[in-house]
Amino acid sequence: MLTIRSLPKRTCLSASILMLVLLSLTPGLQAVERLRITVGDTTGMPGQQNSVISVFLTNTQDQISAFTIHLLLSRNDIANFQNDLDTVIDTTYWKEWCCTEYVGENCVDSARDTCAVDFPDLEPWDFFEIDTVAAFTGTFDTVGTLIRGWELVDARAVSTGELGLDIKISAIADRSSVPGVKPPINPQQGGVLFRILADIFPIPPELEDRTAAIVIDVSWKPYLVFSNPAGQAIGWITVPVPDTNYYECTNPVPPPGTGCYEWDHVQFSQCINGCDSVAIDTVDIAVLDTTQVRLFNGELTVLNYVCGDVNHSGDLSIGDITIMIDHLFISGVAIVPIEVGNVNCSTEVPVELTIGDVTALIDRLFISQNPLCCE
Repeated sequence: MLTIRSLPKRTCLSASILMLVLLSLTPGLQAVERLRITVGDTTGMPGQQNSVISVFLTNTQDQISAFTIHLLLSRNDIANFQNDLDTVIDTTYWKEWCCTEYVGENCVDSARDTCAVDFPDLEPWDFFEIDTVAAFTGTFDTVGTLIRGWELVDARAVSTGELGLDIKISAIADRSSVPGVKPPINPQQGGVLFRILADIFPIPPELEDRTAAIVIDVSWKPYLVFSNPAGQAIGWITVPVPDTNYYECTNPVPPPGTGCYEWDHVQFSQCINGCDSVAIDTVDIAVLDTTQVRLFNGELTVLNYVCGDVNHSGDLSIGDITIMIDHLFISGVAIVPIEVGNVNCSTEVPVELTIGDVTALIDRLFISQNPLCCE
């Protein structure tokens, strides 16, 4: 016998609350933009190192004193975010009620997943622990940005999957443990929040789709938080949603009676022969109000190089000859990608440039002007 156990009045009330919240999020009814985060589009050449990706911020009414933003790269064959394995000092702050085990007066174990403090300068905490961990740190640049001089800026890869496809930037303007006071970001329009670096792979010229999306991750609240000086997250709200719970009877009332004395809370997949009872309740979840916080993802596009254009000006010129000579006989600075300078179409593997490439380029520009073999 299937019994539906629910609370009609509570369910109806929750549905009404949900409808009101959804109506409040409808564009046109209450579209008050408070933050705009934009990942700038960028381009680069195959094999280019240190390709700059800029992230811009507009804050119309709030001061920003701390933030975390997690960026994802959609392609593993185009480029990756720069990262390096480093040893970092990891300080974790705890609230006293998080302790799950004591030895005497000392706490020896805590509920890390639910009780760690994200922004210790903005939230109360009772004790902390310092540890050193090996972490993949990212490369960032704050020179001339809105967060220049901030007392904490950290970039790390957090994905357990393929390295280089994600990077999380966390920053705090003013830390209580650091002397001096750093002001927050006052309302402004379109300033550069920070820059990160990516390395482009030496992709082949025949690859047609040469664009990777750079996506702002909103799958989890701690991956996108912008905080004001009071420690309040901007643009995140709680919404009640239906929560269906399934039960199986483990102690039924003996016949001829009906009903059940004891129930087990189970997953739907465990209901092999159908669940005995279903209870519908509501739970509150955090969602990003996209009328308050507007997000614009970016793209990284790899350009297709012009054969012989070693200075990447877009055309052939005497500057390309100068770069080629410098590479071969003076500084030895690498030409990236090396294939762009292989204008005599040698079949050496790996590719190496020679005086023959310089001769072919001079002939193309100033003597016969015939097309290069690679054009």
